[in-house]
Amino acid sequence: LVTVDSLRADRTGFLGYDRNTTPNLDTVATDGLVYEQAQAHGPTTFSSFPSLLTGTHAYRTTEYPKLSGETVAEWAQNAGYHTTSVTSNAWVSPTYDYDRGFDSVYALGRGPRSATGPWDRIRHTVGDVLGEGVLFDLTKRGYDRLRNTNEAVSTEDRIHEIVVDHTERNEPTFTW
Repeated sequence: LVTVDSLRADRTGFLGYDRNTTPNLDTVATDGLVYEQAQAHGPTTFSSFPSLLTGTHAYRTTEYPKLSGETVAEWAQNAGYHTTSVTSNAWVSPTYDYDRGFDSVYALGRGPRSATGPWDRIRHTVGDVLGEGVLFDLTKRGYDRLRNTNEAVSTEDRIHEIVVDHTERNEPTFTW
């Protein structure tokens, strides 16, 4: 399941736009199922995605909502699928329960809302406390040097690794 937050359908090649704005999505759409009349249940990420993943109607609140009801990932997991989530959007990260029903979760975004591990959360918390400046830069460099003993992997390469691993499984899979 590929979702894109805030994408204009009328600017995608696979839906008829004549400029080459979405070549990778066009390729995926060639072999996939495209919902040409999909409608968002709300004007924001936090009001649209709960509906998308649970099938429940958007609720009326100004607070960031938690997911309620069974998610498509929980359904797939209960049906015997290995489930994986890959996101770079902090608003649909484990911080907001978007890890429910997933065997593997890869939150590739930056910032404390995207961080999945305790060390990443500590790093972002320290950054929030120190603010921008020399002390934060020195702390960040030290942290990054300790955590990244290998050369950093790009988000695109990491997603490729995850998808290849997921597609080589001998069990049914659901990847979001």
